[in-house]
Amino acid sequence: MAREIINYAQSVFSVTTTNQIMVKEKKAGQDIRIYNNHASAVTYLNTSGKAGHALDFTSGGTTEIAVDDEVEGESGGATGNVVKVDLDSGTWAGADAAGTIWIDTLTGTFQSETLKVGASLNLATIAAVQDVTRSVRISAGGSLELLNAVNEIYVIGSAAHKLVVFTGIKSGGHS
Repeated sequence: MAREIINYAQSVFSVTTTNQIMVKEKKAGQDIRIYNNHASAVTYLNTSGKAGHALDFTSGGTTEIAVDDEVEGESGGATGNVVKVDLDSGTWAGADAAGTIWIDTLTGTFQSETLKVGASLNLATIAAVQDVTRSVRISAGGSLELLNAVNEIYVIGSAAHKLVVFTGIKSGGHS
C-alpha cells in the first residue's frame, strides 16, 4: 500500500483503497475536524494515540442525542461532550435507535446505565465507555472532531476519488 505524507495545512485531498494518507500535525495539541465529503463511501482513520471515547447504545428514546450535547450517566454521573452519533439501526422517533455515541471529553466513568441530556431522561442505554485508540469510521457525509489531536493520523477510504477535508477548530470549542 502506498503512503503519501502531507502536512495538516493541505486541507483537501483524495483518499482511495490503495493509497493511504498520513497526516502529520506539526503543532502539538491542534484541534481538527475531519469531513468525509463522499456521497456513499466510508473513511477510516487510524490514530497513533487516543482518538476519543465511544458509547455503544441501545434503546434510544424519542429525543435524539445530537452533536454538542453533554450526555450524563443517570446512575454514575459521568459526563461527556458529543462529537458524533452513528445510528446503526432503528430510529429516534420510534424509540428503538441503536448505535455509537462518540465523545471527546470524559469526566468520571460511565457504567451500564441510561443517559440523559439536561432534564431529558432515559435517552439511551449504554453498557460502558470504550477508549478509541485504533480505527475510527466516518460515514459518507459525516465528520469527526479530534481535540488536542495526535501527531499522526492515517486515513484510508472504502472507494476511490473520495475527498477528505481537515479543518482547524478553536481549542475547547466547536465551530
